[in-house]
Amino acid sequence: MKNRTFPWIILRIILGGQLLVGVLFNGIKWKDSVYFTSMLTGPDLAPLFTLGAFALLLTAGISIVFDYKVKLGCIALLVFLVPATYMHFLAAQQAVELANQAGAETANGILNQVRDLAYRGQISNVGKNFVLASVALLFFFHGTGPSKQ
Repeated sequence: MKNRTFPWIILRIILGGQLLVGVLFNGIKWKDSVYFTSMLTGPDLAPLFTLGAFALLLTAGISIVFDYKVKLGCIALLVFLVPATYMHFLAAQQAVELANQAGAETANGILNQVRDLAYRGQISNVGKNFVLASVALLFFFHGTGPSKQ
């Protein structure tokens, strides 16, 4: 009989590992993370909400990788993803608005290329977050492998 647990372990490591790497990357880029969070919370609350986001991602990543209290980790991930996805959508809109405010003199210049790249990058993050939410819902409702169903 084939080992049906191995693919689930790989999936847990990929998903949870991405969350933990995200905490590390955003911790290194703390000022950028706080600025990005301020788009939704305002500058005064941004540091607090950024720390909250880190806590949610750490909880989700550790619980999923180690297959411990996975439902709690999935809830933490979903709570994080709702505002994070909205922030990426806002960032995409802001990229377009800032480029449009720059004026017609740069209409064919590098600013349009930067705007397009920023927009596509943020919209890609929205799509990625929907996939992460889907996997979290899969884990929440069906467990993390054959032995957990």
